[in-house]
Amino acid sequence: MKRRQFIKGIAEVGLASLIPNVLLAKETKTNPFIKRGFSVLPPNGWIKFLDTNKLFLKQTCIQRSDQISNLELKGIYSLNQHINNTVKYAGDHPRDKWEIAKESGDCEDFALRKLHDIVYKNKLLPRSCFSVALCTTEKKKLHLVLILHTLDGDYVLDSRFDHITTWNNLPYNWLSIEGQKNSRLWTMII
Repeated sequence: MKRRQFIKGIAEVGLASLIPNVLLAKETKTNPFIKRGFSVLPPNGWIKFLDTNKLFLKQTCIQRSDQISNLELKGIYSLNQHINNTVKYAGDHPRDKWEIAKESGDCEDFALRKLHDIVYKNKLLPRSCFSVALCTTEKKKLHLVLILHTLDGDYVLDSRFDHITTWNNLPYNWLSIEGQKNSRLWTMII
């Protein structure tokens, strides 16, 4: 049964109030903030990466109470562009291991390098300002990006683009995101 027929059937039987708003509304993606849904399993590569890189675990969720300064933004933009232009993209291989990109890597490796350099190497912002998120590209390929959480919205640092933009401005189908308080617990993006 197709989704539209299912929703119409539910509505006819008087159970429309049980349908989540997510199913009823067309996806507009106008909100600059990612909306989180149910808990989901994190990618296996992420769990293996965390097992050997405890530094990347979120200890607590610290809400950012101030605006990100122009200096911080310039540093993040420069670092994003620098990594995209100096690290060579190497596609996934069968035994893909998530690691911090050095000379080459795939999308996960780029995201981890950006997170490492922004938070730990250059100390531009705290770890709690970032999450990694899983999506599919317009060509239906799995893709991982780094998300910067600000008071103005959730911004994407992507290995495919030098510019930084809000998550809703990219041609992606968003799947899941790292938990706000616990790096090992992920939620679906709705």
